[in-house]
Amino acid sequence: MNKTIIDHNLKSAGVCLIKGDLLASLEKYVKILRELPGNQQALEGAEKVRATIHSSVSQPSPALVMQVKSLLDAQNYPAAIQKLEMLTRQFPHSAELWRLLAKAAMRMGSLKKAESAFSKAILIEPDRADDHFALSVLYEEEGKLIKAEQSLRTAIALKADFHQAYTNLGTILQKQGARRKEAIEAYRTAIAIEPRDALAHQYLSQMIQYDEIDGQIAQVAALLKKGGLDDAQTCHLHHAMAKMKEDTGQLKEALDHYKAAGRLRQKSLGYRFETDQMLFTVIRKAAPAIKAAALKAPKRKAKSTPIFILGMPRSGTSLVEQIISSHSDVHGGGELRLLGRHGRKLSLGQQRPDKLALERFRKAYLTDLAKVAASRPFVADKLPQNFLQLGLICSALPEAKIIHTMRDPAATCWSNFKINFQGPFLGYSHDLKSVADYYRLYRELMLFWHALFPGRIYDLDYERLTVEQDAETRKLINYLDLGWQDACLSPHQNKRAVKTASVEQVRQQVYQGSSQDWKKFEPYLQGAFDGL
Repeated sequence: MNKTIIDHNLKSAGVCLIKGDLLASLEKYVKILRELPGNQQALEGAEKVRATIHSSVSQPSPALVMQVKSLLDAQNYPAAIQKLEMLTRQFPHSAELWRLLAKAAMRMGSLKKAESAFSKAILIEPDRADDHFALSVLYEEEGKLIKAEQSLRTAIALKADFHQAYTNLGTILQKQGARRKEAIEAYRTAIAIEPRDALAHQYLSQMIQYDEIDGQIAQVAALLKKGGLDDAQTCHLHHAMAKMKEDTGQLKEALDHYKAAGRLRQKSLGYRFETDQMLFTVIRKAAPAIKAAALKAPKRKAKSTPIFILGMPRSGTSLVEQIISSHSDVHGGGELRLLGRHGRKLSLGQQRPDKLALERFRKAYLTDLAKVAASRPFVADKLPQNFLQLGLICSALPEAKIIHTMRDPAATCWSNFKINFQGPFLGYSHDLKSVADYYRLYRELMLFWHALFPGRIYDLDYERLTVEQDAETRKLINYLDLGWQDACLSPHQNKRAVKTASVEQVRQQVYQGSSQDWKKFEPYLQGAFDGL
């Protein structure tokens, strides 16, 4: 920040203060301090504004705050947001109101609104570590990993024993790539502060190779034996112990811990396989009507064209995204939730799929896609479960490219079972039988899509890609109608942030044999994957 800009911001801050716009004044001082923490005029100005806020500004009555909290407790978030937006106009300098608005907005999935509200709360009360931690969670959700890291480091600076912040810092450092050593150190610090931090134990276990004398094994074993932790924490510990047993060659014991973790996870989700069966049935029933309303290819190209990478989770979608986003024309958007947000009702037959409805969906989807495109002409939308919405993709986005990644069925099912997915939509993955049954549903649905939309879906064999990397990568780039770039052969050098469970794998060179890992457990699986 040069002197001219600093002087301009200082002057603007002073003008805002004279006008009584305290938050705007404070925001400008803080903007300077982010770049130049030692700027005396900005420090004194910010201190003066905060003193003014805390000494002379009226605050909402406890009764008003209780009204809002009651709405939040009742999970009536729309009403809470409406009430809080009115109150923050009346009491714009109440950090508590901004904080409550942020929490309500988070519950509604309004991340931008939540980020703005938390930022205002922090402007007014900058020394609350919990607020910086909460803001980091928002930044992580939005993919703003550098800002998330900064917020976590601020939280730790304010609260040295904040073990949850160290755990989250480890995950952020992992996702950023090239910071493995720092991530491991963050997890170990979290455990040193709080030995019962089950999440830190699990995340650390995924990053290191254990031998039988590793002290963390005894720690986790003691925690499991003692009990007293909730189901979620116990689940994390079982996953950590499973990895430790696997590393030390105790495969039967490792499987027992994976199974124990899965039972707890399915219990917490209230998972029933019949719900997934019904979902697949409804999607197939709705598909012909969606196809009947299909749109023609547009004469003008959209600002950003989607490339869908889909299939079963753990089938190679993250690697494929790394490959194609190594191309200068492609932005890796990660696991976007845009299809579900704008098109779920259409895909489930809950909304009449006429051409107008498809046009509205198309416009909403492409508008949101352009916001994450980073000015690239193509955006990879890598949510594996988008295979459920292929009817809508093919009908409303005729120019979209669709890459269906396939991997050895048993390897796919084992990898799904082994990962402790945190989302609510992968309940099938936590049990050997349900993951195999779900795979059968997926395979039948993909055959259905191929028959309904012949020639629209590009099948990519993960194993063949790892064996014949050059040839398969060139075929893929050719399908996408992109000019060849050598960077596509070095996806491990792609420094983009990765937010999925595959973060460790995509930092390595493309390697063969990963689909054989499950076979060492085969003697203990009692034929769970037979017939796949």
